[in-house]
Amino acid sequence: MKRRLRAIIIALLVCWSGSCYADFQEAERAFDKGDYPSALALYRADETPESFNKLGVLYYNGLGVGRNMSEALHWFRRAADLGSAEAQANLGQLYETGDGVTRDLAEAMKWYGKAAAGGDPDAQHDFDRLRAESEPRRIRWYRKDAQLGHVTAQYNLADAYYHGEEVPQDKREAAKWYLKAAEQGNVPAQYMLGLMLLQGDGVQNAPAEGVAWLRKAASSGHREAQYQMGRCLLQGIGVRRDSEEAVLWLRKAAAQGEPTAVAELKEVGK
Repeated sequence: MKRRLRAIIIALLVCWSGSCYADFQEAERAFDKGDYPSALALYRADETPESFNKLGVLYYNGLGVGRNMSEALHWFRRAADLGSAEAQANLGQLYETGDGVTRDLAEAMKWYGKAAAGGDPDAQHDFDRLRAESEPRRIRWYRKDAQLGHVTAQYNLADAYYHGEEVPQDKREAAKWYLKAAEQGNVPAQYMLGLMLLQGDGVQNAPAEGVAWLRKAASSGHREAQYQMGRCLLQGIGVRRDSEEAVLWLRKAAAQGEPTAVAELKEVGK
């Protein structure tokens, strides 16, 4: 924890909800002087994520107070839940090492990931390291080739993340790789990305963008995309209603044996 549980130095006053961090700065000065009991009291008086994290540091190391892992975890979690990347990284390391908690690499990756998203480069490194260590060989191969631009690997990696096969399910990560594959013309990726955007499945709902990708896949002969195009045109989802074009797409899908398209055509009397 020596690297992670370091002092946070703030040079200027930072304001929070109209009140400045005077207590925090005073606490930092006490901390730097080694006056840990005073720092402890001042951090407690300052209701900010930074102070909550520093309380965790004090309790973890037993500075100015008896070492207490339960209290340390309490304050780290309070700070982490309020968005402190430092506290999130601290929790990640505790869960990785099993220090005061049951060792849980998935939980460690979760907190490292949050800290990395908050701008902590060390946490990003730790997240990437744990992911590489924990991923099956097949997924590592997919990732390596996907990063080199191989479209099939990009699709396979996206599919693994979408379905949670050999990796924790992560639909945002899936969408990222489906997009890369779709932009290179991979038809199944175009369909999956279109469907995700259409339904807001793990990504922000964007029906018009979803229909655009579905149209690309449908135009390349993807029967499920053809059915979805027909459905969207019938209902006006992400596109203006057009029953004539809808029937055309449904007939294309039905001709390829898509059972849902056959049922839809019967419903509209075609």
